[in-house]
Parts: sequence; structure tokens; C-alpha cells
Amino acid sequence: MNRQECLRYLAEHDANLHFLRLGNHRFGFFTFEYAILWHKVSCLRVLLESGSLAPDTRNARGYTLLYIAADAGSLPCVVELLKHGANVSDVNGGSRRTALHLVAKRGDVECVRVLLKAGADINRKDREGRTPLQLAALNNRTKAVDVLIKAEAGAMT
Repeated sequence: MNRQECLRYLAEHDANLHFLRLGNHRFGFFTFEYAILWHKVSCLRVLLESGSLAPDTRNARGYTLLYIAADAGSLPCVVELLKHGANVSDVNGGSRRTALHLVAKRGDVECVRVLLKAGADINRKDREGRTPLQLAALNNRTKAVDVLIKAEAGAMT
């Protein structure tokens, strides 16, 4: 039985799939964090499709699944969450940043494009008053800056 089959079986039998302890690891992971951090999009899909996980679930630190996936650099998980209705505009933690802020700052151009196409607010400001474009520029992410400028120009016409 592979991971997906195991998760599907557990979900069908009403198991609590929110917390997973890995071996002797002192700290457990939420099941969705495991799926995202290890880029197991098929496991994430099972959790979402089984109803065991809502696409806008937050972890104990207040971060959305979309933000966690963006932070992990998992474009396939970002796409899967968006397919299942994740809110692209949700802010995360005390920083008040969205997933778009995070990927713009890091310069993840493909993820920037996907989030913009999904309706991410290019002008949303974080707690410090910075937009995704400003974060990309401050971190010398020129390709992300170009994508964001073009998107912003398109939004103005």
C-alpha cells in the first residue's frame, strides 16, 4: 500500500489525519505539513479530496497551506491548493504577508505568475507597508520585478 492509498484508507475510516508523528522524532508534523514540505502533492490531493483537510487550513503558527507551500518552493502543491479553492489573498502571521509577498521576495518567478493568474493582490501591503513588488526589488529579484511590473501595468489598463 503506498502513501496515497494509506491516507485514502484512513480517511475512509474516519481516522484523524491532522497530526502525524514520524518515527522517534520528538516533534510531530501536521499531516498537511508533511505532504507539502516533502512535495508529496499526491498525498495533499488525497487529504483535500477526502474532506480531511480544507484548503484554507492554518498551522499552529497561523500560516495557510498556500503560504507553507510557497515557502517550501512547491509549485505543484501551490497549484493543487489553488485548484481546491485556497484563498490567494489570505495574510499570514504577524507579518501580514501573502504567499505572493513571499515568492516575490524569494524571486520564484513561476510561482509569482501562478499566484497572479489566480488573482493575488499585487498591491497588498504587509505589516511594514511593503508590496510584493517592493520586496522583490529590495532583494534584487529582477525577474520577479519584471513580472510584477508587467502585471501591475496590465491591471491599470
